[in-house]
Amino acid sequence: MVISDEIVIPNPVGLKLENGKLYFEGIYIGDIKLISLISLIAWNRLSIKDFIPSEDLRKTMPLSISDANITYAVWNPLEISIDVEGDIGRVKGKLNFLDKKVRSKVLR
Repeated sequence: MVISDEIVIPNPVGLKLENGKLYFEGIYIGDIKLISLISLIAWNRLSIKDFIPSEDLRKTMPLSISDANITYAVWNPLEISIDVEGDIGRVKGKLNFLDKKVRSKVLR
């Protein structure tokens, strides 16, 4: 994945990328208003605000994301928490490294 045309705003515990274009293997996927990375010693969070898929992607998968948080904490080293809000509602889940499975629930 490549993010281009973004504005990079560093801060003491991470960074923010604003108004980027997302590409996967050279194909334009969509626009992201904000990506925020907070990296602390024991806890990390990647937040995405306002992902709008490209016109071509919307034809096959009309999925925009208003808010997404991916969190990792050392006190639970085998799991990543996922919380996404978008067109399909709110989805909460966990990615487990040990059994290599994703468990999720659509809440709305």
